[in-house]
Amino acid sequence: MPGQITNLLGQHLRLFAEPQPTADETAFQRELQPLPAPQLSPPRMELGEVLPDPILQPIIAAKRISFHAVGDTGAAKVNRSQTAATAIAHEASVADAMAADVAGGGAAAPAFFFHLGDVVYNFGEGQYYYDQFYEPFRNYDRPIFAIPGNHDGAVFGDRPDLPQIPTLTAFLRNFCAITPGRSPDAGALVRSTMTQPGVYFTLECPFLSIIGLYTNVLEGPGVISSEQGRYPIPDDQFEFLVDELTRLKALRKAREIFESGALGEMMFIRGRYGHGGRIGYDREWRADPAHPNATPLTPDWGQVKPFGVQSATQFGAPPPPSITSKAYADAYQEVKNYGGDGVHT
Repeated sequence: MPGQITNLLGQHLRLFAEPQPTADETAFQRELQPLPAPQLSPPRMELGEVLPDPILQPIIAAKRISFHAVGDTGAAKVNRSQTAATAIAHEASVADAMAADVAGGGAAAPAFFFHLGDVVYNFGEGQYYYDQFYEPFRNYDRPIFAIPGNHDGAVFGDRPDLPQIPTLTAFLRNFCAITPGRSPDAGALVRSTMTQPGVYFTLECPFLSIIGLYTNVLEGPGVISSEQGRYPIPDDQFEFLVDELTRLKALRKAREIFESGALGEMMFIRGRYGHGGRIGYDREWRADPAHPNATPLTPDWGQVKPFGVQSATQFGAPPPPSITSKAYADAYQEVKNYGGDGVHT
């Protein structure tokens, strides 16, 4: 039944733990939070900025890359049938399996872990990063990138617009650091903070690009823009997504041209004809710049100067002889002889 108490009920109806989120907590989760501006514009980073060449080069040589993608790892499912220790143990068992993939995978091992959000429950508190992130993944010997989930950005306090701790404070400290270093939330563990350019960004890898988006703190729906003024957040993230999809589509087309083998021919044509050259350009008719109005069919033919014939009359037939000359009379008689029937003229 709605509102039914399922936790321990003590003497004199004493209550010790919240059976479900209170109305205030639910309200806080439904209040959109500000979107931190990226440190770079556009917010992109290369996998090569983090992975060393001995790991990256075999991936490039094999023309194959694998990675882990997991979300909602924050160990928060605590109830009468599962203690906090049990919840963390469940998370740790998955993390250990992922670490084993890396340790035993050789050159084909996952290159990184891209976390899909909700790193820490319930309000992204820095004090829980050790138990819910750093300790479970202490043996994961690869980079971990992340986009925040709604619990990573949720806030607490008397008013959601004036929270005790600004939204995403711990997430930014651990995943969007200016330089890599030890996190104050990691205890004595050595994993360096990640240096993502923002809470939304593109991770450029060999053979793929991953666009990570932050959908804010609502349980549903996710929000990445103002939706024409419906939500009080800017459209920067949505515009970034559109720009990245446009850019990546063009890059994909360029790769198709390269892999088709046509690039060599194109480079020759552009080397000969300039930047505007394209496949088949050498077989196309182009106007002479000196005669821009000429047509493809015999342009300026009338201006061509003959080099084998001195005059149009050079090979013409000579004129007939004078009608009073002997040559004319002989020719006439010859025609008459051939044309007559021998009896009549």
